[in-house]
Parts: sequence; structure tokens; C-alpha cells
Amino acid sequence: MARWAHADTLDGSLNVIKTNCNKLAVVAAYSAGDSYATVTGGSNILAEVTMASGDFTLGTSGSDRTLTTASGKQDASANNSGTSNTFVFLDTTNSKVLGATVESSAQSVTAGNPVNFPQIVITSKQWSAPLIDGFADYTDGVNAVKAVLWDGSDSVAEEAHLSNSRHKRASQCCR
Repeated sequence: MARWAHADTLDGSLNVIKTNCNKLAVVAAYSAGDSYATVTGGSNILAEVTMASGDFTLGTSGSDRTLTTASGKQDASANNSGTSNTFVFLDTTNSKVLGATVESSAQSVTAGNPVNFPQIVITSKQWSAPLIDGFADYTDGVNAVKAVLWDGSDSVAEEAHLSNSRHKRASQCCR
């Protein structure tokens, strides 16, 4: 089954960041879905730089789309001390965390020292076939069974029995 997305579709979320991100910050702590107040509160922001749409470049990597931040961005004086954990893309006008990505160096940041921000590349991946297409319920005449439906790329799929603990191959029902 073919899957594909036009560049405009892939660019959608990237353009939200490009258009609305006015601050890029490196923070000491971040958990997926953290609120703007959590991300920006206390001494969590170690360093930050002002961003504008011109600080982002849309590009292509194979069939994927990319958004790259400008190089050479620097916070001349770090806000707080701590160990860097995550880069967050912030919309301070609307109090939103637009995105976050791992800061893998885990550098120590000292308040008052300059912090250089690297180029960050965000990738919007071309759509591809999922490993699992879905689940189907069936009965083998004795047992109620839930089977994994594979996209055809793997010849071995397991099924989970709902009414007992015996296991059979999904190929008996799904291929």
C-alpha cells in the first residue's frame, strides 16, 4: 500500500515553528507535554535566544522535509546554572511550547557565561507504511482471538487469545 505526503503537508508543522517561534531555549528539565509555565518557570531556562522566521530555513533531506535553525545564535549571559537537557521552541506571545528536542551533550551551563546554540535540524518524515495495520477479532471455533494484521513486511505475526492462554501463529487466520 503506497503512502506519500506532499511537501506542503510535511511543511505544515515545521511552518508553525518557523512562523511562531520567537524564543529558543535550552532547559535543565523537560517531560513530553510540559506546559509553558512549567518550561519557563523557576530556574529551568538555562539560556535563551530570540528567534524570528528568518532564523529558520526549510529544506529537503531525501524525501523528508527539514527545518534548520540559524547558526551562530548566542546568549551572551546564561540565565541560570545547570546541566542542559532539552532545546525548546517557544511562542512567548501565545505562551506555547511549540516543540522540544533532546540536547544530547548534557553540557554544564554556568549563569553569566556565554552559551552558543548549535544549528538544530528538525525533520518531518515522509509517510511510510506502519508495521501494524490494525487488529482483527475472529474465532477459530473454540477460542475468541485477537490477531495482529501486518502490512506484509513480516511473515511472523503473533495473535493474543482473549479466552485462553494458548498461542497460535496469525498466519493461520490472516494471510
